[in-house]
Amino acid sequence: MSVTGVQPIDIAVAGSGLIRRIGGITAVDIERLEIRGGIVTGLIGPNGAGKSTLFNLLSGFDRADAGVWSVHETDVSNKRAHAIARTGMIRTFQATRPLLEMTVLQNMLVSPAGQIGEKIGAALLSWLWRRQNRSLETRAHELLREFRLDHLAGEKAAVLSGGQRRLLEIARALMAEPRVLLLDEPLAGVNPVLRDFIMERLRQLRDRGMTIVIIEHDMLSIARVSDHVMCMDRGRLIMQGTPEEVLRDERVIDAYLGRSSDAAHSLSGLPGAHDRGHAPKVLEIADLTAGYSPDLDILRGLSVDLREGELVTLIGPNGAGKSTLLKAAFGMLPVRSGAVTLLGSDIRGLAAHELVRRGIGIVPQYANVFGRLTVHENLRMGLYLARRRWAERVAFVEALFPALQGRGGQMADSLSGGERQSLAMARALMMEPRVLLLDEPSAGLSPHRQEELFQSIKEIQGAGVAIMMVEQNARRALEICDRAYVLAEGTNAHTGTGSELLADPRVAELYLGSSGED
Repeated sequence: MSVTGVQPIDIAVAGSGLIRRIGGITAVDIERLEIRGGIVTGLIGPNGAGKSTLFNLLSGFDRADAGVWSVHETDVSNKRAHAIARTGMIRTFQATRPLLEMTVLQNMLVSPAGQIGEKIGAALLSWLWRRQNRSLETRAHELLREFRLDHLAGEKAAVLSGGQRRLLEIARALMAEPRVLLLDEPLAGVNPVLRDFIMERLRQLRDRGMTIVIIEHDMLSIARVSDHVMCMDRGRLIMQGTPEEVLRDERVIDAYLGRSSDAAHSLSGLPGAHDRGHAPKVLEIADLTAGYSPDLDILRGLSVDLREGELVTLIGPNGAGKSTLLKAAFGMLPVRSGAVTLLGSDIRGLAAHELVRRGIGIVPQYANVFGRLTVHENLRMGLYLARRRWAERVAFVEALFPALQGRGGQMADSLSGGERQSLAMARALMMEPRVLLLDEPSAGLSPHRQEELFQSIKEIQGAGVAIMMVEQNARRALEICDRAYVLAEGTNAHTGTGSELLADPRVAELYLGSSGED
């Protein structure tokens, strides 16, 4: 029985003991989860914190290793996505997924459940479903008008711009009449005008009583649109409260910028930061424009370079274009304009095996080992262009990563997160590259494992390999690098030595939207 005059808090989504392990890393470990109904909850955290994985669990697109959760008191633990959707919880994805060969209106009509015409027998009896179909079309046109897409209803979704696809993704989700709406980075890549428009629509939906949870990397937008904010780091909820409380909390600042360490002790005896301004450039990227769809540029005229024997760090808030830069440099994304040169030669458009042959290797953030192959089979995959050098190169990488010694026959998917990361870097080093690209190497690792990893990275540099590294632990990365670039919205915001940027308050301001000071 509630106290007179005090309204009980409506909990739309509740969970306990949620655990999800992926490849030796605990991606989600949440003891208790409560998402309040009728408000906008912002879910923030650095790359690899587990935000999208949590969405995948809650919405049935992934299965938890342990834990239970419910939607408005209906247990949906490890239910299939369609069953969870029927309880009223609908989600969108970070990468928009329109049905490109269907019209905008047809995309909208896919979402509603319980359509009579979807049953084989009833589909032949048009009088059974025509009335419902007309009602759904009316509803779809209303939403398309609300989201300024009504003039495109008859066009194929393939012609939509990136921003219009964002709007269609949200409008299509609303066709299912959700009670709880999970939005995974709905503002990513959209222009400021469209960003304001989407946030206003979200506030209107909240005012109508809808529960909204939004993952977003733009902290200013989170502060403007959210009533409540939760922050994740390494799979755990570390802080929640009002936007102001969360964004000023030291734990949140540490999660985004990383935790400093005593570099002099942890990396003693290893090469420190040096001025290599006179060393020749081994990798040069000039005025680069690239993105994931033809009309959505993530990188906008970005220029960076890497010199012989140098360790350069790329830092910046989520969505700044750091990983996109590495993918574009290695040919994993088309370059629309600009130059990418390796040792003075243009490498745009070259196949991956030719890039490796020319002396550049990459370690992606995700799916960077072959889990169903042994340690030695993974290493052999990295040396398939020079198989006769097996004895020499395996001795080199095992000396560099002692945890791999004597484990050649062990399956890669049985390794811990830190061991898998060591194996991924070892495989990339098998061809003795001049340049190594590392994408978030410490993501998901414990502080102790992170320190071991950073020591290995300095040893790789000491062996003469030039390294360009995207890293979530900004403070630690700045402590060990020679130079760094701070990216924001696909461009260079700041550059300098690690020590210079460590002392620059503008770096924290880019990550959290303020300096953290009163």
